[in-house]
Amino acid sequence: MRSRGAFLALALALAACGEDAGPIGSPGGRDGVVLSYATPQVQVRAVGAPAKVSLTLLARRAGPDDSLAPWPGAAFDVQREAGAGRLSATRVVTNQDGRATVELDTPGGADRTRVSFVLSGDRHSHLPFEVVTAPVVPVDLTRGEVAHLDPPPNGAILRFSLASEGRYALIPLNLDPKRSGVTYRFHHTGAGAGGGFTADARPRGSRPAVVVEERGDVVAGSLDPGILAPAAGIPGALNIKSCMIETNRLAPLRYAGRHVALYVDAPPDQWQARIDSLGREFDERIFPGNTALFGPTPDRDGNGVVLVVLTPALQGLSGVYCDGVRALGVEAFYAVWNPDDRIDRTLATLAHEHQHVVNAGWHFVSRGTIGDERWLNEAMSFAAEARSGYWGSPLVRVWQFLSGQNGGMTMLPFEYASPFHDEYMMFLVYLGDRFGDEFYYRLGSSGHSGERNVEESAGLPFPTLVRDWLVAAGVSGRHPDIDPRYRYTTFDLHGMAEEIAACQCIPKNRFEGMNLEPLWTDSPFDVFRSLDGYDADYYVLRGSAGRSTVDVFFDAFGIASVGLSAARLADEPE
Repeated sequence: MRSRGAFLALALALAACGEDAGPIGSPGGRDGVVLSYATPQVQVRAVGAPAKVSLTLLARRAGPDDSLAPWPGAAFDVQREAGAGRLSATRVVTNQDGRATVELDTPGGADRTRVSFVLSGDRHSHLPFEVVTAPVVPVDLTRGEVAHLDPPPNGAILRFSLASEGRYALIPLNLDPKRSGVTYRFHHTGAGAGGGFTADARPRGSRPAVVVEERGDVVAGSLDPGILAPAAGIPGALNIKSCMIETNRLAPLRYAGRHVALYVDAPPDQWQARIDSLGREFDERIFPGNTALFGPTPDRDGNGVVLVVLTPALQGLSGVYCDGVRALGVEAFYAVWNPDDRIDRTLATLAHEHQHVVNAGWHFVSRGTIGDERWLNEAMSFAAEARSGYWGSPLVRVWQFLSGQNGGMTMLPFEYASPFHDEYMMFLVYLGDRFGDEFYYRLGSSGHSGERNVEESAGLPFPTLVRDWLVAAGVSGRHPDIDPRYRYTTFDLHGMAEEIAACQCIPKNRFEGMNLEPLWTDSPFDVFRSLDGYDADYYVLRGSAGRSTVDVFFDAFGIASVGLSAARLADEPE
């Protein structure tokens, strides 16, 4: 998060750029001169009748012992850098207390006037002020209600109704994926008379350094037809060599079921009970569950089963789908064999890779490709794990997602992230929860891919879906009456204690939702932060006991892609 000094430097740079007579450098004085605010640096007024605002600085100088003393008689040039406010004077001199004041008459309409006090003869010693007149946007929501406020990009005073119990969640968002570093601001003068502000200098959250095992990948490789030759029958053995394994070695058939044939690269007289458990679980749970959710498994080779090779030679991934449907007309995938691992981890990999086979079948028929775009294809496979009840990897991804708020990093990356990114799973599972299980089926059968596929399957523009998802991440589960459009049902973002206890996969006993950073309205605050593309930050408005309304100025600095959503929450502790 930017410091107060960084913001002042930015404000000054914007004000003085290109003006030879303007101040330069960082504000606040130099060479023993210290300039500070005796009235708030930022003052906000509602549009309406013109008003008079006082701007006062305090000038002090360091003595021989470095102690600071008021500096009377210091002359300052007062410059209006921008806006339509009218100054009462263009030159002031400090009094015996080291204070100098100028009055500013604000216009009645929306305006942003920037004023600098510049020490005469030293353009480096200066102090900027800002006076804003902005429209008032009433915010009066019932508990559980969500609203997209879309305040004017040049700022608005949000007047929150506090007539009944409840808190407001505030979620600023940037919905332009190609625009990063866009800034926004929350400003509140506090409940007491005289205003003022304190800069929010707390560090932002950061994503925890927890590595999630990548369940599987989709690799388009030049497979040797001799490795997996199409056959109407079920071979008695398969070579473990694949797009990710160089070793030539036969794995014998160890389980032949209704929907799967398991080939295990292990001693033939060991682990049969474990292998049978894997096969039965695939036949009875994974295959019918994925079929109901994502659609039918292709059967180009005509043998009626999916061929699964389990081998310890697969390194770096839990599993891999090697483009067998398109390249060879064979439904097959590979998974790592580790009999010492928890069996539910292997089952999760089977569910994950099987979804890739289903997806490959859809996209081979409709587009002649290996499958959907990798981020969406992997997201569907993680959804397959969660919906099958194999929670280990999905729960860790949920926890990492909830731990990464207010970090200034995109929450839906498309340019530089692995296809296994947590956010892809969270986004897709939210869409499935919102639009129903048939949404997953539409993703496969639509004939489209990537963002367009999501838009066509949901019937809404992609940025709108991203906005609603970012809001759901912050408010799902926080009130029983939260609008169903902003809820998860597959994941309880404020619970899942039983599942977490069973998998022992995160350092928490239960989920506690997205951390909402408090904005305490009983004291002044001035929050100035930036958003990446497809990004959001999360806050909760707190305090102001006994007050019927509270005003908070929200400023997107003219960036139209920055929006603000709000939700009324129950008046309960986090």
